[in-house]
Amino acid sequence: MIKWLLMLIAILVVFGCARHDENAEAENGAVNSEQKGKGMQAIKEEEKEVDQYINNPQAPDTRSLKEIGDTYEDEDGKVTLVASADDSKRLEIGPIELTYKNLKVMEYRPALHLIDYFHQFTHHEDRFNYLKLQVKIQNKSEQTINVAPVSVLETSEGELKGFEDDFYLQELHGKLSPGQVKTGELAYILEKSDPEQLNSISITTSDVYEDNKQQAIEKGKKVELAF
Repeated sequence: MIKWLLMLIAILVVFGCARHDENAEAENGAVNSEQKGKGMQAIKEEEKEVDQYINNPQAPDTRSLKEIGDTYEDEDGKVTLVASADDSKRLEIGPIELTYKNLKVMEYRPALHLIDYFHQFTHHEDRFNYLKLQVKIQNKSEQTINVAPVSVLETSEGELKGFEDDFYLQELHGKLSPGQVKTGELAYILEKSDPEQLNSISITTSDVYEDNKQQAIEKGKKVELAF
């Protein structure tokens, strides 16, 4: 009788261990799936953040323009895609990470209410070409810093543009608090560059400064994007 009782206890112990292992494996699988799901969600959120669109009161939305010759028109005027590039670059300057992408050249015919605004940028304010690109800036440090993602932009035809030539005015230059991320677009009117002859643009960033701009933390860098 005792022999059979011991055998029954042993069977129950073995069965209990097997059930415990199955439950632990299931729990681990659930945790791994949850972690994987969170990882994928983080990636999607990052992509969404980089691709986030900010409306520009100075120009129409160009996201729908994919092929050369595509046009879009709204209350701000009419834009036509004349050149684009698939190239994108990521640049690290000390605590700053910069991403440049979605490079396009547009022909723009602004609406009448915007012509006076563009007169300060060009003498051909009723019809001109402009270059635009998307930028993401991330401050990975624990201090407030000051940086300009584009200090000087130069086309392959030698046309130079400074940060003051940007007419989108999305405040991508300047201070970033600890951990802050800025995304947006910059746009520069082209007066000496033929879009059909453009091979590339080079971008030189500003130095990275402390909050008060008295001391540079890192020297600026140069990056090139090709058409």
